[in-house]
Amino acid sequence: SFVVEKERKTRTLLEEKVTAFDQLDLLHRSIIESIDTGIVTVDLMCRIKSFNRAAEEITGYASSDIEDLNIHDVFPEYGELREKLNQASDFDSRKNRVEIMFQSKSGTALVQGCSMFFLKDSQGKRIGNILVFQDLTEIKKMERHLEMNRRLAFVGEMAAGLAHEMRNPLASISGSIQMLRKGLHLNLS
Repeated sequence: SFVVEKERKTRTLLEEKVTAFDQLDLLHRSIIESIDTGIVTVDLMCRIKSFNRAAEEITGYASSDIEDLNIHDVFPEYGELREKLNQASDFDSRKNRVEIMFQSKSGTALVQGCSMFFLKDSQGKRIGNILVFQDLTEIKKMERHLEMNRRLAFVGEMAAGLAHEMRNPLASISGSIQMLRKGLHLNLS
């Protein structure tokens, strides 16, 4: 009966651990799926292992369609990003952010801000990479529009300054002509 009681306690403890693990896994998945940043995990053979909801929305690809595909087929710029990460001896996530042009599944050209990080197992051994990206297309459009407005405002300021500089001498010449016209009586016959 001692062994049976011990086995029952062990099973109960195991069930509690499994439940806790399932809740943690659900929380993890909820966090990954809730953020608006695309997250893709890739194994060492460059096969896509996970693709969150935001990645699907940004790229237009469904997770089920690209899982286990080579990442170079979806992100041709991945190689450049991976080389940059591999060469960084003092890895700093702020230094590995790049902007790339990306063509979505529908053919739309997008500007993406991408970063890549090492994916490690519980022992710290590298098992792949994590690609994190955001669609910056609208932000880049706004930046170009802002720059164009800034330049137009500068041209307007220059035109106003030029008009002011021309108006001052013309006003004095006009005043002089009016004074001469009043005081000068010419007989033009």
